[in-house]
Amino acid sequence: MKLRSILKNVFVSSVFVSVAGLAQAEQVTLVSNDQSLSITGELVSFNGSVFQVRTTIGQVQIAASMVTCSGPGCPAVSQNMDFSVVATSELAPKLLSELMQGFAQSANLNPNISLNGAGGVERVRFTNQSGDSSGQVDVQSVPALQGLQNVLDGQSDITLSSAAVTPQIARRLRGNAEEILSDADRQKVIALEAIVPIVHPDNIVRSVTLEQLARIASGEITNWSQLGGANQTIRMVLPADDTPEFQLFKSRVTDPNRVRVNNSVDRLSRNERPTDVVFRDTSAISIASFGEEGDTQVVPIRLSCGPVAYPTTFNIKAEEYPLTNRVFLYTSENPSRSASAFTNFALSEASNNAISASGFVDQQVTALPIDFQGTRIATALTQAVNNDQVLKVKDFADDLAEAQRLSTTFRFRTGSSQLDNKAVNDIGRVGEYLVAEAAGREIMVVGFTDSVGREDLNLLLANRRAEQVRDAILASSGSALSASQVEVKSFGPLAPVGCNETQQGRADNRRVEIWVR
Repeated sequence: MKLRSILKNVFVSSVFVSVAGLAQAEQVTLVSNDQSLSITGELVSFNGSVFQVRTTIGQVQIAASMVTCSGPGCPAVSQNMDFSVVATSELAPKLLSELMQGFAQSANLNPNISLNGAGGVERVRFTNQSGDSSGQVDVQSVPALQGLQNVLDGQSDITLSSAAVTPQIARRLRGNAEEILSDADRQKVIALEAIVPIVHPDNIVRSVTLEQLARIASGEITNWSQLGGANQTIRMVLPADDTPEFQLFKSRVTDPNRVRVNNSVDRLSRNERPTDVVFRDTSAISIASFGEEGDTQVVPIRLSCGPVAYPTTFNIKAEEYPLTNRVFLYTSENPSRSASAFTNFALSEASNNAISASGFVDQQVTALPIDFQGTRIATALTQAVNNDQVLKVKDFADDLAEAQRLSTTFRFRTGSSQLDNKAVNDIGRVGEYLVAEAAGREIMVVGFTDSVGREDLNLLLANRRAEQVRDAILASSGSALSASQVEVKSFGPLAPVGCNETQQGRADNRRVEIWVR
């Protein structure tokens, strides 16, 4: 854990403390919960939640929830981890269970997890290393709307959900739900999820559109020959309705295409894996969580305007693979300090292992050269309508030829120049990465737009957005990054990652990328 991450959480603590004989100006060692950092110095004060320590780098303040204290000056600490969580039924069995175990480990506690009849987390009891109780987390597995209403009403500290608070959802909730729950202080993106279409390895179909997937599900497409494959009846097998895989399939495939799953579609039982079913049947198609495709063949998604989107970790983190979704953590207006500590853990690097182990994709920043980003340049060239645009594509390729792109991509609120909530939290994450990995290197902040409107105005808009991201990253890094090290570039509608003919594609294209060389 970086020192900046610890200091950032200085006033957030999961620890309710009783102090017994605090010895002033005695030596203490504070070790971060993930064991990656230790600080030794004289304990100046301790107010029950924050250590103030005099060190060789100056006097620092560190939240007690983020560290373990050792040494003669350490106060006696008693922990109380009571808080409440609501999770949608598809997230409780996997993600919440792993996060609770990781959170307990980070706080040096032992979790005792009780499951309900459906396999979801029902209660987590914490004990310290002496076996004494350190509180409990009460968990409810509920539908998405109820979970949002609970956290809106303050009936739970935290809600985990794959549902964004859209205007349509907000209208079904009491109170000013969209404004309140869409606030960056209340809505956090803690992970990403993705599904992939899978077929038998002998299937010769090499890509499929989202519309075609919907038409298979609805029963309109019934033979593989309709997709360029063999003359064979298609057997679609889908997960149960309350699984995260089906919910994502519904939100990204069937709902946007206004179709329902036909009764002829087979459904997986709780004990069946889609990979096993598909591998035994050359006619079958199903969906699986990203990374769990086994020996089957993954079918990439062909966008309506031509390019093919491949399900890679990088593309999912960049949110450029169409069957990707965000996983949100919502907090009540006044969450308990222990709930705030859990939120901080879920947003930190320390949660990455728990997120990956549960089948989701973490938000750790990775870098990739342009050569490994599929057909991006080729697609840009094929979509160029005149020689001027061809030259601009060449300039784009030349500028970034020896650079690496970061997986984190900044996007904006719909119809606004404001960064969306994920981007707000990504500023610090990217700043930390650049401080650690880009010393002495050139950083390029590159703005893009959709193709709506005049190109010259789009170039200006992309430049303004890139400047906004640059300024935020520089501010988050303190003086660790130099303004002269960071260059702003604008390519407007060039090199789209989505189709400008669709609303989702235009939203994907309005973005700011970070490149390092």
